[in-house]
Amino acid sequence: NLTDALSYNVGATAMHVDLDRDFEGYIYIANLLTAIAQGTYNFIDPSANTQAQMDFVRPAKRVTATSDQYELRADVTGRFFDLPGGPLQVGVGGSVRYESINAPSANPDTAGPTQRYFGINAFGTSGSRYIYSAYGELEAPIMSIVTLNVAGRFDHYSSGQSNFSPKAGIKIEPFRGLLIRGTYSEGFRIPSFGEANALPTTGFVGNGPSLFNDAFLAQYGCTVATFSSCPTYIRSGSYGQTTLASPDLDPEKSRSFTAGIFYEPIRNLTFSLDYYNIKKTGLIVQPSNSPALQAYYNNQPIPAGYTVIPDSTDPNFPNAKPRVGFVQSQLINANTQRTQGLDGSIDGRINFGPNFSLNTQLSATYIIKLETEFPDGTVERYDGTLGNFNLTAGSGTPKWHGYWLNSFQFGDGFQLNATVNYFDKYNLSAMDQGDDYKDCGQNPGYSPVGCDVDSYITVDLQAAMKVNDQFTFRLTMLNAFDRLPPIDVATYGAYLYNPVQGGQGILGRTFKASVSAEF
Repeated sequence: NLTDALSYNVGATAMHVDLDRDFEGYIYIANLLTAIAQGTYNFIDPSANTQAQMDFVRPAKRVTATSDQYELRADVTGRFFDLPGGPLQVGVGGSVRYESINAPSANPDTAGPTQRYFGINAFGTSGSRYIYSAYGELEAPIMSIVTLNVAGRFDHYSSGQSNFSPKAGIKIEPFRGLLIRGTYSEGFRIPSFGEANALPTTGFVGNGPSLFNDAFLAQYGCTVATFSSCPTYIRSGSYGQTTLASPDLDPEKSRSFTAGIFYEPIRNLTFSLDYYNIKKTGLIVQPSNSPALQAYYNNQPIPAGYTVIPDSTDPNFPNAKPRVGFVQSQLINANTQRTQGLDGSIDGRINFGPNFSLNTQLSATYIIKLETEFPDGTVERYDGTLGNFNLTAGSGTPKWHGYWLNSFQFGDGFQLNATVNYFDKYNLSAMDQGDDYKDCGQNPGYSPVGCDVDSYITVDLQAAMKVNDQFTFRLTMLNAFDRLPPIDVATYGAYLYNPVQGGQGILGRTFKASVSAEF
């Protein structure tokens, strides 16, 4: 029964394959059905097929990709004179670097541009450039409790871009055990070879109720409210998001500042907490497909910069307007991306005796806000949702992520580690897919967990035994409590679960054993 994997119509000379998910795994099926439809494959007696027929059904792909990088660099450092807090230290340098890449696609367009997607490794790019750089850094302990650091870097690319990036930092230690720190910096990123000069790439997104409207769905006998009763053609469909490279992209620029404290109240116990605030301008992204999708499904003109390719019609509704098959758009320099959050950790060590100790580390990251503002002034917010759906393959942006590691050391020969991993819950919505913030817009109507995918906690155990200076044995138990990740029917990075949240947890409890030897 292939209806879950693809829908197909076999004609006298050709067939149409409409894959509803990332379809690298369906290449063999698609090629096989194509060969059968064209009458070139002997299904009853496969041994009668020629080598050419077999190569068509299961082709061999061989590609040679190369990359090169060469750099000549010179640095000079020295101390000049003493300040109240110590010596003034200065370093300067420069470099010349050459980098290039040639990564052809394994699937040339010999059968037409669209046929390149029915194969593996469709991506391809090439390019080369020289980079000339000069940089310097100064560290000045102006007082015994205050140290300043100032640095700068100038880069010029043979492709025409230049930029100066400054950085400044301060460290204040009012008393032993307490350190207050802060930094300000600016950054610069030239478009990559893949962004400036690459073949089109396509990722697929499943259709959700927020994609449609009642007027469009009326053709298929349903509404947004009754989306779960819509035909399979609508409910289980997907559309391809095709990204086109752009040689006219400007560089990204960034501004960031941090502020934090480091505190050691007693020996072997430390606390740290840092706030970060990052702003990127001219961010290189694929534009949101929402304007094009909304225009298509509302029978309005497609906005400039987009190409919408309709899918094949549903044989059961031949007169209805078809769903979207592909949305094509070129990479752009979006207006602004802003993110802010907190990074914290607690580290401690307890010595129970000469041969028994415990090291513990608790580390966590909290995203306060992550959002992108586009050139037309629209803002998409992602934290706590499946957004940015396009960038993360539907893995999303949880607000919390962290771990707690406890390591027990018994003498020099045995160590036992226990790690608790935490991945926060998130809402089944993504503003880059046309949803409002946390409106459950990606729920197709049958999510067993409702609008929010639960948080996920796993525990990993590892034991290491050092037999002697040459041999060490290790035994690892991942997901010790055999917890499966929560169901996510919207993400497309894996089937029915979030691959970033679930990780190896989808395999249940697993064991690994290894031995290392040194001679």
